Amino acid sequence: LDAGILWLLLPLTILLVGIAFSLSRGGLFAFFGASGFCLSLRFALGMRGPLIGTLLAVVGLALVLLSWFGMGPLMDRVNTAWEHGDPSRVRVWARVLPLAQDFPLWGTGYGTFEAVELTQRADVIDFGFVFSHAHNEYVEALVEGGIPRLLLTLGVIGLIGLAALRVMRAAPTSLAADLALGGLFAIVTLALQSVVEFGVHTPAIALLATVVAAQLSGMDAATRISAGNTTPAGRLARSVAALVALGVAFILGAEGWKVYRVDLLQSSAQPGAGGVLAPEQILRLEKAARLAPDNAPLHLDLARAHLRVVEEQKKQLVRRLLVREAAQAVLTFAPPGDVAQASHPALTCLPGLLVIVQERGPILQADADRFGPSLTAALGHLIQARNANPLLADAHLQLAAHTHEFISPDSSVAYLDRAKLLAPGDPHVWYLCGLRDLALLQPHRACSDWRHCLELSNEHLSDILKASAPLFPPRVIRTQILAENPHQLLFAAFQLFPAAEQEPERRPFLEQALTLLEGRPAAARTAEELHVEAVILASCNHVERALTAYQLALGQQPQRVDWRWEFAKLLHQQARLPEARLELRSILRDQPSHAPARELWRIVEREIAERR
Repeated sequence: LDAGILWLLLPLTILLVGIAFSLSRGGLFAFFGASGFCLSLRFALGMRGPLIGTLLAVVGLALVLLSWFGMGPLMDRVNTAWEHGDPSRVRVWARVLPLAQDFPLWGTGYGTFEAVELTQRADVIDFGFVFSHAHNEYVEALVEGGIPRLLLTLGVIGLIGLAALRVMRAAPTSLAADLALGGLFAIVTLALQSVVEFGVHTPAIALLATVVAAQLSGMDAATRISAGNTTPAGRLARSVAALVALGVAFILGAEGWKVYRVDLLQSSAQPGAGGVLAPEQILRLEKAARLAPDNAPLHLDLARAHLRVVEEQKKQLVRRLLVREAAQAVLTFAPPGDVAQASHPALTCLPGLLVIVQERGPILQADADRFGPSLTAALGHLIQARNANPLLADAHLQLAAHTHEFISPDSSVAYLDRAKLLAPGDPHVWYLCGLRDLALLQPHRACSDWRHCLELSNEHLSDILKASAPLFPPRVIRTQILAENPHQLLFAAFQLFPAAEQEPERRPFLEQALTLLEGRPAAARTAEELHVEAVILASCNHVERALTAYQLALGQQPQRVDWRWEFAKLLHQQARLPEARLELRSILRDQPSHAPARELWRIVEREIAERR
């Protein structure tokens, strides 16, 4: 090995070790895939220079460093990918690929992936996660730009690779061929990693990839010029391409500067503890919205900020109205003559209250008039957010709540239907739609929306029960609102009818839950389902079956101290003291500070001693 190769060993080794310890499975896949491809191409073209010794030295040094730092995390990460893959990415690809059939020519639009992916969710498996990119550049290109963009993406990669190949074939033993092979390695690595990542959207990676692609294209052009393979039309085309590239660079620079200013303004307008923005912060967001009029999330944030201001103003107005009513109430009991002689000390404040009553009227009217500017601004930004991105479900929800503020709006029902269409897997959207349906006096729609909300998640179960209990009879709640979910039925039974004497009202909920559980194979029931079954059976006085269900549930999840505590209490109620003591001992071993278990332990020990 000569000195130049020796000096390259260290950075190459650090590069390989860095990729390994980044725990990026896509990075490792891309690195070794590109290495295999480029090595095969090198041998096929008969390129010059030592190779085997250099590779062995790099791999050997890398293995030494990896062994020194420890390969455990790396192997765990690789084994995870080998055994389980990445189900979240596969789910995303499976959800969005049908969009390519709906929009094969032009796609859904550049930058719309995050919004359109949400419209394809039918469950809550990925609820709370936002996928800004597909983690597969080719899937994203197909969805956002249709077949033309996918072909353009593949064409760019192919043309850059062809340029590098021409340089290497022109002089396989030259330094230029080695440099072209290095550049091709970088491009192939990026192309392979784009199968499972979105690194090309990272500015640093995009910049370096552009530089490498430009160098390979320049080397190819220089090779053809030196070989005399050039024409006036080719030279003109290169000049025009250079001018276009300069123009695009200028546009991108200007847009980048604008985005930077918008981000700076947004970062300086973060809400305080109460969630209400100060007037100067709202002005900064307004300035940002003028710089980026097509930024739908920004307009939505501004609309929310203005609506919070309106809410605060209304709260202040309500407080002042209460003061006015209090003044009028006190004046009703005012004695004639001097208020200083009043029999109650509170009446000595009558002079001040008289002033309040006389002056509060115009003040209240002025407060009400102040709603106008903030409310108008909020509605305007909601419309701009909806127009900039019609796929924002939140914008349609907000518009549904304020249709009465417009002159000739679409109906609230239309906006709610759009929100549900755009976010079919978001339980919060369905919950809010149910509330709005009640406000529109459409209880059947509310029942349907809440049932779908509960089919997706239990997140709003308590809120839905609180809202529906005063409006619907228990039978409607049980059959039309709650999903066919034993846990929901059990929870509803005790939230709606918590008292001991309300056992007859609870029974239909519990029996329906038990029927659902018994309809499933015993071997397929989860620990949570067995626990629900145990609680229901105990509530229905099927004690022996309940004890068996508790044992099965704890057999699957023995670490559940709360379940074991319920089991121990039930054993004690049935006077099965030795078994209760055994369960209490297990609880206190895991949680020595469990005060109720310690108290019951003393009771059980005393009762066992009394039996002796």
